[in-house]
Amino acid sequence: MQPFLVELLAQERGKWTFLHPLGSSLSHPGPVSLRTALPAERAGSAVLRLDAPEFPGKPAHAVYREFPAKTPGRFELDVPGFSATLTLKSVPGGGSVGALSGIKLGSAVKADRIPAALYVTDGGKKFPVLLDGFKLQSDRIGHVFTGDEPLLLHLIRPGGGALEADYTVTDYFRNRQIGRGRIKLAAGETAFSVPLKSYGSFTVTVELPGSPLQLRVTRIPEPLDLAPEDSFVGMNIFQQQIRYYSYQLPLFAKAGVRHIRPWLAWENTWTMQQPHSGVFDTSQLDAMLRRLALHGQKYTYLLYGFSPVLNLPSTEKSALNAKQMRLWRDYVKRIVAHCRSVDDWEVWNEPDLLSRDSDFTAEFYREFLKETSRAIRETNPSARVHGISLAGNLDWLRKVCEGGGAAGNIDIVTLHDYTPPQRFLQGETGRQEILDKSGFPGKTQFFNEIGSGGFDGNPAYTGAYPGTTEREQAERLAVTYALALHVAGPGGKAYWFCSLDPRDSTRKPHWNFDSAFGLLYLGGQPKIAYAALAGMARMLDGNECLGHVAIADSPVRYVAFSGKRAIVWSDSREGEIEATALGCRPDEELTVRDLFGNPVDQGKAANLTLKLNDGPRFLFGSGKLSETAAESRKAWMEERRLAAEAETAVNTLPVMELEPNEKRSFEFTMPPGSRAIWSETPEFPAGLRVRTGRDRVSGEITAGGTAGAGVVKFTFRLPSEDMPEVIRWLPVDVGRRSFIRGGSFFHDLLEFCHPGVRVEAKGGVDNSGCLRLGGPFRGRIHHPEQLPMLPGRPLRFKAMLKGRLSPDVRLSFHAAMFSGGHWAGTWRIAALGEPPLEGKKYPGTPLPLSISPDGWHEVSAELPAGRLPGKDLTLIFYIDVNGGEAADWLLIDNLELYQ
Repeated sequence: MQPFLVELLAQERGKWTFLHPLGSSLSHPGPVSLRTALPAERAGSAVLRLDAPEFPGKPAHAVYREFPAKTPGRFELDVPGFSATLTLKSVPGGGSVGALSGIKLGSAVKADRIPAALYVTDGGKKFPVLLDGFKLQSDRIGHVFTGDEPLLLHLIRPGGGALEADYTVTDYFRNRQIGRGRIKLAAGETAFSVPLKSYGSFTVTVELPGSPLQLRVTRIPEPLDLAPEDSFVGMNIFQQQIRYYSYQLPLFAKAGVRHIRPWLAWENTWTMQQPHSGVFDTSQLDAMLRRLALHGQKYTYLLYGFSPVLNLPSTEKSALNAKQMRLWRDYVKRIVAHCRSVDDWEVWNEPDLLSRDSDFTAEFYREFLKETSRAIRETNPSARVHGISLAGNLDWLRKVCEGGGAAGNIDIVTLHDYTPPQRFLQGETGRQEILDKSGFPGKTQFFNEIGSGGFDGNPAYTGAYPGTTEREQAERLAVTYALALHVAGPGGKAYWFCSLDPRDSTRKPHWNFDSAFGLLYLGGQPKIAYAALAGMARMLDGNECLGHVAIADSPVRYVAFSGKRAIVWSDSREGEIEATALGCRPDEELTVRDLFGNPVDQGKAANLTLKLNDGPRFLFGSGKLSETAAESRKAWMEERRLAAEAETAVNTLPVMELEPNEKRSFEFTMPPGSRAIWSETPEFPAGLRVRTGRDRVSGEITAGGTAGAGVVKFTFRLPSEDMPEVIRWLPVDVGRRSFIRGGSFFHDLLEFCHPGVRVEAKGGVDNSGCLRLGGPFRGRIHHPEQLPMLPGRPLRFKAMLKGRLSPDVRLSFHAAMFSGGHWAGTWRIAALGEPPLEGKKYPGTPLPLSISPDGWHEVSAELPAGRLPGKDLTLIFYIDVNGGEAADWLLIDNLELYQ
């Protein structure tokens, strides 16, 4: 009932070894039990039916590969992407039992076909070889049922006699039994219908004597009949053993996904299409585009990867010379002309990350974007160019956007944001400010990567990465889409990352923050969040996002859409709110639905209360919520416009690095009639003289005789009362180079913004600001720095720490150093619960930490100049913190890393 490889992947989930971190190669030692009706001694050959990826389940397009027996009952199966040893042994009464062992599964890119069925033959008839054992099955990938179609299951009992059995149905999201029944089971196979009408994820359990059988099934609403241009629901597609367009595209079309963004190394890449001169193969690309058209989906073509024909050191992050750029432009024109059905073209993925220690700099990307955009538009004038694809490096974004030129080469701004809903809008502040100042206001934005983890197969993983249960992922999904659309504005779209779990969350070596971001497990089994995606698409898609509203003095928030609909949730994941307290008019007739689209309540707003401890709610019928949200977003955009206008009215200045006793001038220009005030941080290491004029503030800084660092804060009040104040920070280093500026956190250091991290304006050693990390802790906080390190000087670290940390918390501070684009070594500066890093590339011994909630603890460490791991170094400072509880917290203040 299931394609052989799909069933094998699903049945053995959790037992596969990932030979590649992203699962493109898997192995399984076996044995995996099998059975067939043909006695082993009569089986002359094994036969694999191999389906064409474009035509899964279509025998007319399949091919059959035959493998003669090596010895009686033993067969070596070997096709691209799949190999295993099949052994069979005859059993009394006819037929055989056996096993697969030594199973190796390769990448879908290398496997041109899908092992859809396994047989043995006596030279005439083919006998199916089936995965053995009692099982529940359905006839569809992922066991997904839509709308009101019957939920028909099959119970398979090899050799079993007739009997009666009870079954139960459990709501997986709520862990609550919602139905039961009794069925008559015949020998062999029995089909039976489960009267389940609710939407969501469910477990059907048949209580067989001694061996209950279970199957996860999913029921989702019928998808809306929407043209892709009218839909905002996108998906990043991931594949491992089976090409994604075979089974995933139709599965996500059922859930309402209308936009597909591919991975970085498949049919969309020049690398794959032209691996060497004389070859240009788009057959997989063409098959994928036909499948998209069949299922009413559109493709965002991700231009990524240079062909090896360019002879570059890297196909991803090497800059191009003039000749190579001409070849790239020729390729772009060729592929755009070839893909006439594709309107959306994205220029590279996360170039800000690739820019670190490479010549693929912000300046190069700006030029590369211009040339690529020109090639696309010349070939297809109606095409939309997507650009930036920002992972989070704000310094890179400033460099790309400076001068305003980038905006003219981009039709759609693309951003990646994995911040949880509670901090999503805060996390967007910095880059939206930069875009606002750089000619992008009004540009459509696509959040082409949003996501969070969900995994219930390993308590150790969810313990190490709190907030990653399937239920939590499902609750966050619809809310994250809504918040992304609020920021993106009219015409915006959002793409979940990603369709299939990219890593193995069952084995610790492969754990990562994004291990469980997929909505499907191996074998296509949907998580709860898949049902939540389908519910959200049915409830909200095709309607314009009007805006976000936070209820005062409450964790409750909502995002409203046209069509008198909204999604309502609580940041605390608990509580309730009366519809009138939410903002509805008392006489409005409302309908409430749950996360999956099931009706929950209805009635006049005056009599209705939304209970939010069962996940977000969809609310229909309130025009007042729509009006309030639209007004709120309009006011927010006006604030942003004024802030951008004010920010561009005053110039910025670079850091001042002075030698002791050196004197240097500075100057800010401002609109005539502006006023300025200024102040220095304590222990400022220089003398400051300031002069004010009609349209400028200028002066001199005279360094003192000893090394130190400080900042001058300038506040500009512009002539128009509508304009906000403009703050400019002028960092000053005397006799040193600082790699962290503003580490006393008297202003937001947006580079440190990260899930669970915020700047407290009235905290710290002197109540002027500090960094707060809230538990439970998970992951790494980066602070990238482009300044080169100084030769011959020690690297010094200082910080003040205070906190409440559980015994299992692991905390460490690091400076990773790079030379010529390659990692040179890492200094583990200080650590709690972490061992020293051993080896030549790990200089220095970490300082042990002692942290208390009762008082500040000073940390001071030094790496001597002779221990620096090379020359021409740059560095990245980062903090690793993991474990703990919700009540844990850590404050960091007066953070310095300098030479």
